[in-house]
Amino acid sequence: MSLRTIEIACHLDAEPDRVWQTVLRPATMVHVARPWVEIVPIDLPQWPETWASGLYRARLTGPLGVPLGFQIIGVEFPPTDGPARCLRDNGEGQLARTWDHLITVEPEGRGTRYCDRLALDAGGLTGVAVPMVRAFFRHRQRRLAWLLSG
Repeated sequence: MSLRTIEIACHLDAEPDRVWQTVLRPATMVHVARPWVEIVPIDLPQWPETWASGLYRARLTGPLGVPLGFQIIGVEFPPTDGPARCLRDNGEGQLARTWDHLITVEPEGRGTRYCDRLALDAGGLTGVAVPMVRAFFRHRQRRLAWLLSG
């Protein structure tokens, strides 16, 4: 097993409640992933307004329409101590045997600390995938900061 852990955090100039409400919307996931990845639901005509615990199947498409296969998004809301709130996507797909993504939102100064923590196993591609996922998470966090600034 080639499990690797990636953690990237940033400070957002927005109240934690606003950040959390934004994270709870699947539309946010779709927005922050673009243009790197297009995420389309397979079993639903459209994404729900907000995430609920459960499994969601998605089709992933990369730049220039390159098919990236399917992904199971396994949404959970693990309990936390203190003011932090978490959304966990304990998923898997054709490219990632393990995609255990924990998003943590917590107060930090006058804003919010937002953290993406991922346990990833992409088999023999894990070593190549790690730097790409790091860049993707930085991209997502920049897009999230931009979304919250408007």
